[in-house]
This record gives sequence, C-alpha cells and structure tokens, in this order.
Amino acid sequence: MAEFKLNLEKGELLIGGKRSVFHCNHYNTFLQKTLIDAMGEKMTVVQISISEKINLEMLGKVTQDVDNKLEEIEEIFSNLGLGILDLSNIEQGKAIVDNSHYALNCYYKFGEQKGGSCLFANGYIQAAYQILTGERKEFVETQCVSMNPEKFENCIFEVKT
Repeated sequence: MAEFKLNLEKGELLIGGKRSVFHCNHYNTFLQKTLIDAMGEKMTVVQISISEKINLEMLGKVTQDVDNKLEEIEEIFSNLGLGILDLSNIEQGKAIVDNSHYALNCYYKFGEQKGGSCLFANGYIQAAYQILTGERKEFVETQCVSMNPEKFENCIFEVKT
C-alpha cells in the first residue's frame, strides 16, 4: 500500500515522499467553475493536464516496487476520497468511477452539466493508463453523474478517438 505520512508538527501530508494538499469538494468545485468561467473551455484541458502530470509523478513513485500496480492505483484513488475507481478495463481504454461526490457536488451546486466535470479524476486515469501500459493516451469523460444523476449512476472515461 502507498505510504501516507502525516506530520502534525509541520502540518503536512506526504504521499510517496511528496507534500500533498487537499481541499474539500466544495472548494474544488467552485475553483474549477471559476477558472472555466473566466478562461473558457481551454481551462478544462489545462486542469486535466496538470492532474495527469502530478499524478504520473506521484503514482510512478509509490507504485515502483509494487507487484499489483492496478490494485494499488485504485486503492490510492479511494484513499484520496475521490470515489471508487474501476480500472479492470483500462487496457481496453475504459475506466469507471463510482460514488464521485465531486460529480454530485457539481450537479447540486450548478445544475445539470453539458459534459463531464471530473477533471482531476480524468488526469488521474490518464496517468494510471500510462503507468500500467507504458503508453500515453488521452481520456474523455463520456458519462458523468453531474450530467444527470437520475440517468447516470457512475462516471465513465474512455480513450479519446
């Protein structure tokens, strides 16, 4: 399992030796919306790219000596409070996130979304794919709870074609 160290004296959390910062889903939802409202849809690409970069570094480090990288990557996602990640079909270019409180928060705060809103998860999945396959692919969120929680029970990410 990935090493999470909490140093209460310094007030920091280390994951794989790297300092980490967490914000609640409310803060992140408003930050993401503010950036997209101010700078347009190009911020979607920027946010996914940043997530991919930081997660590629973190996951690469914490999984380097792990036998079952897929299981470890799924567990870290859950431990970060992002939902339940299913990478069982990642090599076929598909990942599923259940219980995305982030997607639900986007829906309840801003109403039905036109597209996927799980940008951090998207970058995380892109990083996971690269670690597990050795190739880089872009994913797109084709189904998101934030698009209509009565219609969609989970968020689905697929390789961008």
